[in-house]
Amino acid sequence: MKTLDLSASTACSTSLYRLTLLFAGTAALALTLPGCGGGGGNDEPAAGEPPPVAISGRVVDGPLQGATACYDLNDNGACDSGEPTSAATPADGSFTINVVAGVAGRHAVVVNVPATAIDADTGAAVGAPLTFVAPATNNNGAQSVFVSPLTTLVAAQMRATGATAAEAAAVVQAQAGLDISPLQDFTGTAPALQEAALLARLAVQTQIALAASMAPQLGQTSATGGTITQADIDLATVNALRAALPALAAAAADPVVAAATNVQQALVAAAADLVATQPTLDAAAALAAVAAAQLPQGAAGTAEPTATLRALSFTDANNWNYRAMAANAGDNTPDNAGLLRFYDIHRQAVGGVVSTWGLGTLQSRSGDTYWNGSLWRTCEFGFRSTQTQRDASGFATYNYCDGYEKGTSQRNVLDISGQTLASVITNRIRTFAGEDSGIAYANWGPTNLAILGSATFPAGSEIYYQTSTPTENAFAYDVNAPVTTFGTGAAAGGDARNNTTLPCFAAFNAQITAFNVGTLEQLTTVATGNPCTVNPQTDANGSSTNPNLWWGATSVSLGTVTDASVQPAGTGNFYTTSAALRVIFTGNSSVRYVSCLTRTSSGSIRNCTEVGSGTYAIQTLGTAPNIARVMTFSNLPTIAQRLNFTRIFVERDGVVYLGYRSNSNVTRSTLRLNLTAGNAVLNAVGIAPITP
Repeated sequence: MKTLDLSASTACSTSLYRLTLLFAGTAALALTLPGCGGGGGNDEPAAGEPPPVAISGRVVDGPLQGATACYDLNDNGACDSGEPTSAATPADGSFTINVVAGVAGRHAVVVNVPATAIDADTGAAVGAPLTFVAPATNNNGAQSVFVSPLTTLVAAQMRATGATAAEAAAVVQAQAGLDISPLQDFTGTAPALQEAALLARLAVQTQIALAASMAPQLGQTSATGGTITQADIDLATVNALRAALPALAAAAADPVVAAATNVQQALVAAAADLVATQPTLDAAAALAAVAAAQLPQGAAGTAEPTATLRALSFTDANNWNYRAMAANAGDNTPDNAGLLRFYDIHRQAVGGVVSTWGLGTLQSRSGDTYWNGSLWRTCEFGFRSTQTQRDASGFATYNYCDGYEKGTSQRNVLDISGQTLASVITNRIRTFAGEDSGIAYANWGPTNLAILGSATFPAGSEIYYQTSTPTENAFAYDVNAPVTTFGTGAAAGGDARNNTTLPCFAAFNAQITAFNVGTLEQLTTVATGNPCTVNPQTDANGSSTNPNLWWGATSVSLGTVTDASVQPAGTGNFYTTSAALRVIFTGNSSVRYVSCLTRTSSGSIRNCTEVGSGTYAIQTLGTAPNIARVMTFSNLPTIAQRLNFTRIFVERDGVVYLGYRSNSNVTRSTLRLNLTAGNAVLNAVGIAPITP
């Protein structure tokens, strides 16, 4: 178990709240910190203090019988010996804890729920140990505390971002689309309460299912070389559930769940589907994040040039691609606000032609334009982003590209000096889950590792394992992606099998040219959901369905979800296995969402099925000439949560563009080589070193 040396009680409270487990699948993560106390710790009452204060409350998934609550004096997310503890809860989930008057309201309430605890909503045992948390109330008098899976998600948000309870509750409420605070008692019959209760029950079932999928990793070696413990698995489920909250909320709101004869069975099935399909609930990625926490924290640096090599793909001397973050000595000197600066480097060679840019994985996206809260701007190469200095736990807050993305990050460090380049890439980087900047870690580095020979990393070489949680993302749009239309005639659709004079048939056969949509209002008149019926088709991949419906001229893209569509029987590979999500406008600010087949050979949009309905809204941001109008959507379908962005449309200067807002509160895990290590790899493959 790792021991951290924090001397001040304030540091104990803040750092532990960030670092400890607040929502556990099977066991709480216990960290022992000198100076933070254990049992009664530093908060033991002195003689003559006022009588104890009663903290009463209830623990509810449904109301839970047989659980035990404690007052977490040392802020480690666990019930330790010597901490004030309640008796086992009765059928209504109620408890009382008596605490010293001087500490009332300063600490969280933690509730241990054994697998045998009875859920009043189901009448059955919960089936797996759980730990729920309610954040500190800051009320020093007698008080009542509601403890639930939702209050636990608020505590998890606080740990991940350093937010206050009120700030974290607002984020969770917004992410979940709730009409009540997630800290509120949701027992009752009002629709808003029942909505929250159903989400809480689904969160528990998803947690149990995710923990079960991670169970085979228990005792195995982690991506950072440590041993995966039960506490690691529990912490991974916490992070994943918080990140997947919008998807959980969408699944809980599915009418199929509410209408099920056996709601509990429907929730269990929905949880299994979420774990199987949601990227934010990927077990390997979630474990990679907590594995990094086993390493020492990255402390504040010094005022000297630095850089981190985040991603590298190398085929040969004429074809390669990398991404790095860099800062010169001046950037690493805190300004009057205590902020440091850094800039983004994307560099690639294609056929020997080298290019460099700042924002965006692709050079074609370097001009993406976004609303930073005051104006529409771009992030040109060399623009300095800002961040705070890292604290003793490796935490910092950042503002990337002046409002494109804001968030928090934590860095852990592993020294790799003296190890061979090939072994580190093979055993450290390529075994790490996920990708960065479009390069999968499994393919990181040169295609042929033999070119590295036996070269070793020089002294001072380090890998940074970094977790980042964006808390704000801007409205943005791709300047190279105007929305096009064939006009209202083609959008009217029709049966063109025996009528080749229809405008939709001419559009289908590219006999007329598409043109840019000019206003958001025009968009609503052409994407109206009237498909063009054409004759069945056959190509080298297979055959189309019959009827063969083309939706390309009468709907507009929300994004494409890979491996989310089943190829219809008898069609072979005529269609891909991706689901093309589209929106159609039905009048009075109403929309319908559809999932469509995609033709393999051309990407043509075919045979759509409705997957939900919602509304749209339009707002104007900025003042002339720096002004644009933005269309956003409500009640997006559950499947849209598998995208890493939310679709918007932006009208600017007489053109409507495909826009996006990247997802917030999704913790990302990346690894990076420091300047010494990164340049060792670049030198070994013949790429010019990074010179901040």
